[in-house]
Amino acid sequence: MASQTNSLDNVHAPAEQTHVTPVTIAVDLVLVAIFFYKMFGWVKSHVPSNNPAFVLFFGASTALCVTGVFWMAIQMFRAQTYPQERMEWIVLDDGADKVGDLFAASGLKNVRYIALPDGERLKIGAKRNRLNKLAKGDICVCWDDDDYYPPERIRKAVTKLCAVSGRRVPVAGCSKLYLYYADRREIWSIGPYNPNHCTNGTMAYWRTYTKDHHYDDNAEKAEERQFMDDWKTSVVQMDPDDVMLVICHSRNTFDKRKLLEKHNPTMKKTDFKIKRFVKEKKIAEFYNSLMADFTDEKPGPVAAPTPEELNPALQFVGRPDASATPMESPSTVPTLEVSELPPPIALPEHPAP
Repeated sequence: MASQTNSLDNVHAPAEQTHVTPVTIAVDLVLVAIFFYKMFGWVKSHVPSNNPAFVLFFGASTALCVTGVFWMAIQMFRAQTYPQERMEWIVLDDGADKVGDLFAASGLKNVRYIALPDGERLKIGAKRNRLNKLAKGDICVCWDDDDYYPPERIRKAVTKLCAVSGRRVPVAGCSKLYLYYADRREIWSIGPYNPNHCTNGTMAYWRTYTKDHHYDDNAEKAEERQFMDDWKTSVVQMDPDDVMLVICHSRNTFDKRKLLEKHNPTMKKTDFKIKRFVKEKKIAEFYNSLMADFTDEKPGPVAAPTPEELNPALQFVGRPDASATPMESPSTVPTLEVSELPPPIALPEHPAP
């Protein structure tokens, strides 16, 4: 996939969406969490140690975002076992309904929010390229806002990449995935494919890889092929349980319900339930309530949990209500610059309790 372009110029954009239901917001948003990962003494070690490191966590997401999805994305970010003070989250927003107010209200100190001018829309390949260009650290870990990522997502990805000496394998990811179909309340597995295959939402990669590998700026789906040099790039495979649960609905950039309509010998229905993957009770309940809201059926009432129900430490959920302290309009919310990040550490696979 990789074309030889200087480090990426653009990033991922969701397909054009129309307003769907009262509980959905047609927003093209890319969430990018950036961690700085720069190992000291790496040449002397083939595995992560407690040496200081900069970790870069890069996550891109596509766009149609449900109001409830934002509190989940922020909650999942907060829940990561990688040290919060060593992470930076970059948000690239090209939607008509800007969400800067949500992040300004979140209280997170490690978020940089970048809103594109109204009317400037990017395709998914272009968005991902731009996000890679914004990255400053050494490792990028992808993150899609409408999928579920477990608390170990970032730490496991960093550990996998660091365990390969000399950066000989530039990408970590999954060729096998679990998919939750909201309209059926079923979980299916798909894959594995070849050893060098992985979808973008599962990827973690050394930023140096992006110097001569980029996405097709015009890609609206399946943008991985060019970035992965037509699947010639070496990939260290991760356990799908450590990476993500794909949430399938009609508003995905690629409607994954179509996968069920095609004969795919690697696709199998499982007996798994949401609770196998999602340990947070309120998030699991929310996913179980999505059947109407993520389909074309008439939506039913789906309420996001309150901050207190989720976590007493959380300062907000969704958009602040009218009684909340007035905030700047989304168009005037300033970029939230992260304070100086202390150098992150490369955590061992099983940190001491």
